[in-house]
Amino acid sequence: MKIILINTSRKWGGGEVWFLETALEFARRGYTVTVLAHRKGILIKKITNTDVIVIPVMRSPFIQLFFCFAYKSIQLNESPLLLLVNSGIDLLHALIIKMLGNPCRIIFRRGLDKSIRNSFVNRLLYKKVDLFVVNSKAT
Repeated sequence: MKIILINTSRKWGGGEVWFLETALEFARRGYTVTVLAHRKGILIKKITNTDVIVIPVMRSPFIQLFFCFAYKSIQLNESPLLLLVNSGIDLLHALIIKMLGNPCRIIFRRGLDKSIRNSFVNRLLYKKVDLFVVNSKAT
């Protein structure tokens, strides 16, 4: 199974620590792990030179798709594919990967004790998520 973890935050906090530890553990267990991380973020610096494939991306998935085409370096024909995302922007990255025609499952990991805004766009986007991992009932 191929697992892609997407965290495009430039900051370093609990979510990024969780993504680093999770990626390394999946790799230790023999999964093919790819991390899409902000090209200038702290996560990419900490995960480089490990058993994890690292793809530097920009925060905006649309700019990334238009200018960089980093997604072409992901072997999308491997199946099944699991996409683990950290934020709404990261969900957009996952949806673009899914739109490229690969059957995959999207898991949204949310660590903030804050509910997601109930907007039309959010309802549309979050319906594409297969599983939510949250830390509280409020979230």
